[in-house]
Amino acid sequence: MRSLGPALGALLLSACPLPQSVPQTDSTITPPRIVEDDSLSPRQTRLAFDPSCLRRQAFTIQATVGDENDKEPVEYRWFVDYQPSSQERRSPLPESGTVEGPQQPPLTRRPLPPLTFFPADFGAAAHVLELTVSNGFLGGDQNPLAFPWRTPSGGFEIQSFRWLFEAVPGSGGCPP
Repeated sequence: MRSLGPALGALLLSACPLPQSVPQTDSTITPPRIVEDDSLSPRQTRLAFDPSCLRRQAFTIQATVGDENDKEPVEYRWFVDYQPSSQERRSPLPESGTVEGPQQPPLTRRPLPPLTFFPADFGAAAHVLELTVSNGFLGGDQNPLAFPWRTPSGGFEIQSFRWLFEAVPGSGGCPP
């Protein structure tokens, strides 16, 4: 009788489903994406401006963000010549902000407010204008990480797009 005990116990356990381990998944949330083909204006990513113009040249930059999750807001930040070590160059432009999910189709597209950029306001050299989007950023200067104002909060990611503005004297295009 004693020899049946372990065999009977094994038989009973084989009929009872045991909890299985759940496969681990990456907890990263897919970030919103800048839709390049749809909305970037000007379409070139390399633009010339004439620093000798008497009136400031303005470039209107438009972008659309694609995001499958229409319930979460998307934060966007504009930077000029981003440098983590420079207080002035690591701070986002005041035109940065948040855009809520669309109320009408297409629910996956969110146009951002256009940015009017005056490259000569930042000096006569070349400049990199950067748009960075995410569902969540960590705070700015209180963040000890290497990229203040561009570091995503836990579980989120960022995506960036850049335009290069080159100072080309005599390139024309001066506003009237």
